[in-house]
Amino acid sequence: MLNKQVFFTGVHKAEYLENEIGSPTGNQALVKTEYSVISGGTERAVLTGENNTAKVFPTPVGYCGVGKIIGIGDEVKNLKVGDRVLVYHAGHSQYNICPESDLTKVEDDSI
Repeated sequence: MLNKQVFFTGVHKAEYLENEIGSPTGNQALVKTEYSVISGGTERAVLTGENNTAKVFPTPVGYCGVGKIIGIGDEVKNLKVGDRVLVYHAGHSQYNICPESDLTKVEDDSI
C-alpha cells in the first residue's frame, strides 16, 4: 500500500515522501493516522543538525499520535479494526504498522 511520510532529508530540510508500507503480521496493527504529535526538542535538534543527533539523512521523524486501526495481524488479542488508539514509537506518516504493545485503546471517542 502506498504511504506518505515526513522525512528530514538534510539539515533544515523536510519532505513529505511516498513509500510502500506492508501489511500487519503477528502482533502488529496497521493504523491510519488522524493526529501526529511533534516534539519541539527532539525534532528541532535533528532538523537543525545539533551535535547530539546522528545527522543521518534521510531520516523518518515522529514518535506518537492518534489513529484508527484498519488492519491487524493474527496474534493481536486486545484490539480490533475500527478501534481508535494512541500510537507510540511511530512516524509522522499516513499509516504506521505497530506492535500491539505500542498501542493504547482510546475509550472516549470524543477526540
